[in-house]
Amino acid sequence: MPGRQSPFGKKFHRKLQMEHNNDIMDNNKLPEMLAFLQKVSEMNEDTVYDSSDEYLVNAIIDLVKEQGHTSIAEEFDTPFLHSMITIQKWAEELKVIVIENFSDKK
Repeated sequence: MPGRQSPFGKKFHRKLQMEHNNDIMDNNKLPEMLAFLQKVSEMNEDTVYDSSDEYLVNAIIDLVKEQGHTSIAEEFDTPFLHSMITIQKWAEELKVIVIENFSDKK
């Protein structure tokens, strides 16, 4: 029927579209996240925090929490502990999480 509106409303469809866009964006970010983690694991303690990498740090934190990796997620939530310290500590495990997530999305 022309002109018939969805029973769910515009807000619902906008939210659904935003979630879809986030899924695409996150999937596109996975290779960047992996490259970032590789760089961190190679340099480890010598890694210098660059604020331009903040979006990758946040994406890694979100992924860890979404995937239910509580030990790592709890460290990210520890007050006064910078996220980069946690990323340095868990770099190898984080790479595995990103690779598994990338494989699942293919």
